Amino acid sequence: MRKRVWGSRSEGWMFWSMTVAVALAMSLISSTAAEAQDGGPVGSFSPLSTFEVPGEGVAEIVDATPDGGTLVYTDSDGGTVGIVDLSDPAEPSLVGEPVLVDGTPTSVSVSPDGTLALVAVQTSTLEEGEAPEITPGLLVAVDIANQEVVGSVEIGAGPDSLAVEEIGGELVAVVAIENEPVVVDNDGKEKGTEIEGVESGVFGDTEFLFVGSEAGSFVAVYNLLGAAEPEFVQILTTGEAPEGLRAIPERNLLVTADEDSGTISIFEGVLVEDLTGTGGPPLATTAVLVAALFLVSAILATLVAASRRVS
Repeated sequence: MRKRVWGSRSEGWMFWSMTVAVALAMSLISSTAAEAQDGGPVGSFSPLSTFEVPGEGVAEIVDATPDGGTLVYTDSDGGTVGIVDLSDPAEPSLVGEPVLVDGTPTSVSVSPDGTLALVAVQTSTLEEGEAPEITPGLLVAVDIANQEVVGSVEIGAGPDSLAVEEIGGELVAVVAIENEPVVVDNDGKEKGTEIEGVESGVFGDTEFLFVGSEAGSFVAVYNLLGAAEPEFVQILTTGEAPEGLRAIPERNLLVTADEDSGTISIFEGVLVEDLTGTGGPPLATTAVLVAALFLVSAILATLVAASRRVS
């Protein structure tokens, strides 16, 4: 009988192959789990749910709290601001009752700490064919938790876009005064695609650009691989006339406020299923396949070594 020597070239290669197989499988699967936990690479977006504004109202502009758990929207027809619980984005629900803001809300922005919604309010009367009644606009502060107005200040007539930031420990609001023209006679001309809103956000490790078409009722999605060469990804069908767009990467969500249909459309990011994005097997499956190949090689090496010993 020939003496069995562990450590021969074939058996050593077998041991090395098995070690590499297990290590590689664990590494790839761990990488997949980490990506899933961190949100993973997002390649596109898909419809998740729709919130309908109560009372046949409209949703024009929308913002979110920093944690992405609450939405705040403006309803210009109802003269209110609504607050939506987004803890379950598949089942968004109204919190309390819409808050009256004493005029027509034109924009909303949530404070960095998520406690206040600052609302730009148009108070002038602008009716088609009628002489305008111009009055100062308002900047209104709404307590999100209690759904109530806690203060307001007069600003220029016709406030529109609004941004809020904390600077030097103080809450600072910047308001764009639109100086909206008075329509005397609407000739009904078509507006084309009417690009109304633009938003961007980094999902996973990819930055996306979202362009809303109010007349077309869609959002065009682009992958910003480079500022000079954005890559078209897809068209998302929204409710009628999307005006406000809000990306919420921390929740893997995109939200649009659809003015004419009175809805808020919620989309979720879809994870890239493989490394190339071409429809190959998921990374975890790839890990198992590679490990299996190494193990098969190790078994073959063992059989060859055994055959040589017998002979």
